[in-house]
Amino acid sequence: MSKKPIVPDNELIEMYRNSHDVKYIGELFMRYHHLISVICLKHLKNQDDAQDTTMDIFEVLTHDLKKHQVKQFKAWIMTVTKNLCYKRLRKSAHLTVDENMLKDEGAFMEMEAGASLNEIKETQLVRMEQYLEEIPADQSQCLKLFFLENKSYQEISDQTGMTLNEVKSHLQNGKRNLRIRMEKT
Repeated sequence: MSKKPIVPDNELIEMYRNSHDVKYIGELFMRYHHLISVICLKHLKNQDDAQDTTMDIFEVLTHDLKKHQVKQFKAWIMTVTKNLCYKRLRKSAHLTVDENMLKDEGAFMEMEAGASLNEIKETQLVRMEQYLEEIPADQSQCLKLFFLENKSYQEISDQTGMTLNEVKSHLQNGKRNLRIRMEKT
């Protein structure tokens, strides 16, 4: 009995693109399932979230491999996995209180003793909105799109007409400027 030859990743991708048969995606997914799971668990630090995100990757594959030419599947799937984890973390960050707010004793002491987490978060958001108006418009726009609308760098670039490097720069500088203003109060 001879073993069935292993079809290279790029050929499986091409067969999927031509036939739209998910069995090819399934085979690719199974090859890298362990790696995807480990990356998700490393970033999300929660078994259930990691499993959910791992399954979301399969769905992403069925859509994205039709649209994108992928030369190095392993590197590409690792990047897609990390980005999906970051996106999930950004979404969950909206549900938690910013740790910096809790560390900021001055702002915390200004709150009434019985203030709820929602009130604290609301106060923090009001302050952030004020500071967003004080920083340069491009930085403010990128921060709002990235954090409030959960847009990717590419989506921000497409929407604003900025290059990816400009988007990254505005996000980095905007976060720094926002942090400086938050620390002053």
